[in-house]
Amino acid sequence: MLNVSTAPDSNKHEQLTKTTSTHDENSRTLLSKAIQEAEKGNGLVALIYLKQVPKEEKNALHLSYVGYCLAKEHQQFSDALALCKKSIRQAPQDPVCYLNLGRVCLITGHKQHAIKAFRQSLKVGCLPQVVSELQQLENTFSTDFLVISSNRSVCDRLKTTTSLK
Repeated sequence: MLNVSTAPDSNKHEQLTKTTSTHDENSRTLLSKAIQEAEKGNGLVALIYLKQVPKEEKNALHLSYVGYCLAKEHQQFSDALALCKKSIRQAPQDPVCYLNLGRVCLITGHKQHAIKAFRQSLKVGCLPQVVSELQQLENTFSTDFLVISSNRSVCDRLKTTTSLK
């Protein structure tokens, strides 16, 4: 005998929607926790969260943080650079992708490339982390890195800086 459910299709749709939204929320929570840990300097913990993000939820932001954490914690530099560059191709208007590429470049000792990535990040959006990274670079160089103008914001000043002497 064939058992046919008499429940309306709308109930099935509601259940599917709730399951999907819970899944999406869990994925966002994992990514959010990973980002928080990476920003606190806990790259290994961040990688644990990043590995738990479902494949279909992996986006440019996810790729860039995986790249950054791989470089920082496992010295997998070529993989890290490839992931960060892929994240930029996927989301060229996301300043975080350029931030993490810059961080990877710094870890690998390519300061000029890091500065270029940080400046590109500033062109698409001003992030306090980028400002901080550039200020730290300024403090490590004995050259005049930033052109300071009292009537412009920090981001505007950093965007217009063109090269190290």
